[in-house]
This record gives sequence, C-alpha cells and structure tokens, in this order.
Amino acid sequence: MGNNSNMESQERKEEIRVLVGIPRAGFTQVEAVDNQVDMASFLGRLEATSHFKFYWATIGRLFVAKAREEFAEYTIKMDCHYLFMVDDDMICPPNLFLELYKHNVDVVAPLAFQRREPYYPVCYVQREGWDPARKERYFANEIIKNYPKNKLFECDAVGFGAVLIKRRVLDKMVRPRFMSTNPSGEDILFCYQARQAGFKIFMDTSIKIAHLGPPVIVDENLYEKFNNMDDKRKYYGEFMEHDIREVDTDE
Repeated sequence: MGNNSNMESQERKEEIRVLVGIPRAGFTQVEAVDNQVDMASFLGRLEATSHFKFYWATIGRLFVAKAREEFAEYTIKMDCHYLFMVDDDMICPPNLFLELYKHNVDVVAPLAFQRREPYYPVCYVQREGWDPARKERYFANEIIKNYPKNKLFECDAVGFGAVLIKRRVLDKMVRPRFMSTNPSGEDILFCYQARQAGFKIFMDTSIKIAHLGPPVIVDENLYEKFNNMDDKRKYYGEFMEHDIREVDTDE
C-alpha cells in the first residue's frame, strides 16, 4: 500500500501539462475533423497511461494571431508546461505531439507546406538588416526549399500549421507575442522574437503533415513533384548546415 502511494505521488510530481490549441476559421473540413478525433483518441490513451495531462482549447471565427495570443495566455494561466497548436486545415499523424515532445527543444514543428502552388515548405532563413530611413532593424524571410530530408534541423522560423512550444519561451517573450502590424505571418514573427530572446527553432522533416488545400492535399510528394526537387538536388547538391546561418548585413 505504501509503495503504491509513493508511486502515485511520484507520478503526480512528474505530471506534464499540455494545452492543445486549435484555432478555427469557421469552416473546418470534415477530413480535418476526423483527423482531430483520431488525435484526441491517441492523446486520451496517452494521458491514461502516462504522466501527461492535456487541456483542450478551441477558438473559432477569430483572427488567427489573436487566437494564438489567447492560447499562450491560457497556457500560462493554467500552469501548463507546453503549448501544442494544430491548425484546423491540417492532417497530422495522431502521435504528432509525442514525436515532437521527444526532441526536448524550445520550439519544434513537423514538415508542412503552403496550401497553394508552388507548395513551398514552411521553414525559413531570416536575414537581418538596418533600415536607415526608419532607424530600426528589419528581417526578411527566405524559404529553405532544399531542406534536409528526414531529420531534425535548426532553422530561423517555421510555419505553425502544427507546433510544440515550451512554456518557458512564452514566459520570457514580451507581449504581444503574435499580434503585430509586421507584414510577415504571426508564426514567422513569433519565431523571430523567440530567437531574439535566446531560444532555438527546429523542424523535424521526418514527421510529415499535410495541408488541406483546394482541391489537393499538399504533402511532401506533391512538393517534390511540382518543383522537380530531384533534378534540383542533382544540380545544387544536398542541403548544408551553413546554408541557414544568419548573415549580418549591418554596415
């Protein structure tokens, strides 16, 4: 009896709380709903057999950046250790959270692609510079088209079709974390600000998710075929780590 009590107490101490946030635009496709049910089923079984505790939050018919701000605040308010966000137009493996969690990094996303042609991957290099007219720093995004295949790699920014963020990243960043007049997407802006705060951004290209787009599902196979990536790899060579390192453009 005493041993069982000690084990239960130890499990409670090690409980890892995760907020699962799903922003909804108000027209979630049935494929995405079915996928979310599968994921919820997997996470429910995981919660029942492990030290994870999942809290679900959905926000519909709201500007996505604002929804992400709310999820970040919920994560802190509910004293969660992680924020796990999945957009309502993505098709993901049910065990996506667990596979991302295993990496134990600040911010990590699976391999995803833009909804429309040319279906580029949503991983980026960010080049910084100085605007003498506005007297402020700026950054420009460059898509990493020849991303490393089937591996975890560090980049400057990722799209948030699905993403796992450690709570400590949210704690250290200055609010607002997502809302801005910056022309880049709220996910790209978040990554920039997170790196400025000292955190690292990763993508695992061995974990693949698909984007529900009209009328095709955008995945790695479509990206490779549409952009003739086999020919481009033969011409340009394989991805090298130095391809994504930041270049200082200050004069």
